[in-house]
Amino acid sequence: MIFESDIEIAFCDACKAQGWMPVKLVDLGARGWPDRTVFKPGGKTFFAELKRGKRGVLSFHQRERIAQLRDSGFCVYLITNDNEIENCVTEECKNETT
Repeated sequence: MIFESDIEIAFCDACKAQGWMPVKLVDLGARGWPDRTVFKPGGKTFFAELKRGKRGVLSFHQRERIAQLRDSGFCVYLITNDNEIENCVTEECKNETT
């Protein structure tokens, strides 16, 4: 069985391998923030919500916050497995060259 913490460790390792800073920020006054805020060189930022496979379900507050962030122009990834980690890193690497 894969746990969310396993996915989080793999995600953070993949980000750090790119020289990015995957930070767990906690806002005590607001609910639903994604698990990781990733800071990239050049002042670029994206967010990642990590869930354990098909069993992970977004809460109402998470869905609302993700929509708010996307509406504000931020990229937010929902990551549930190693393939989605790889896709996220690949996509963000492409964004560095554009």
